[in-house]
Amino acid sequence: EENGTYFSVDEALNIMTRHKEMPNGIAVLDSGGNVGCFLMRVAGMFPTLTDIALIGIDCGYPEGTPYEDTVYYRKLMNKYGHEKTVGMMRYHDNGIFKGFTDPIFEIYRTRFIDFSKLMRAKVVNCSMQGTLFADHLKCIPFQEWLAQK
Repeated sequence: EENGTYFSVDEALNIMTRHKEMPNGIAVLDSGGNVGCFLMRVAGMFPTLTDIALIGIDCGYPEGTPYEDTVYYRKLMNKYGHEKTVGMMRYHDNGIFKGFTDPIFEIYRTRFIDFSKLMRAKVVNCSMQGTLFADHLKCIPFQEWLAQK
């Protein structure tokens, strides 16, 4: 709050963050909104790193998971109702894993995939589950990835 005026999060970040109009602001690293994206960004700061294997990062739920057992379903359902909430779910199938994301995990998934495109290192999902896959982001078993090293 400044002089009785409240700032939105975006306005506050714009005021605090270093940029052309605010050269003395705080340096910020876009974290993608989740710890997996943040750690991948930190790993990307090491120029000699050539490969990143993801283990245990799924950004989704296995097919057949009851919606009621997902992290954000109840909050979404309370706000939008069951039918609209179910309509927000996005299904993903890479031939190995079938699963879905709720709207929040879909944002995390999208940001993670976008960040992985920016990496100098090759990013591979060794979890063999979850929704983190794309043309440039392959899924292979961890043992197979290790054998290639």
